[in-house]
Amino acid sequence: SKISQNHPNPSTGITSIEVSLPKEVKEAYIKMTDITGKEVLHSPIVGRGTTNLEINTETFANGVYMYSLIADGVIIDTKKLVKQYGP
Repeated sequence: SKISQNHPNPSTGITSIEVSLPKEVKEAYIKMTDITGKEVLHSPIVGRGTTNLEINTETFANGVYMYSLIADGVIIDTKKLVKQYGP
């Protein structure tokens, strides 16, 4: 299992995260929190193999967010997403 850095980063709207999961994983999701630890996104990953998850960050406040891939209750990896408004 693995998770890629979101692209583009910093994000102003739609950002994409590539997720790779082996077929034996029963439950997986992306959890995103703001800098205070408040959960702002919980997105189940339905597909197995390599999939892309698109997230719309337009409604997020500017700042730094952490997102984690959680597979069968285990945190696989955590990455940082930066949200900023466009020019």
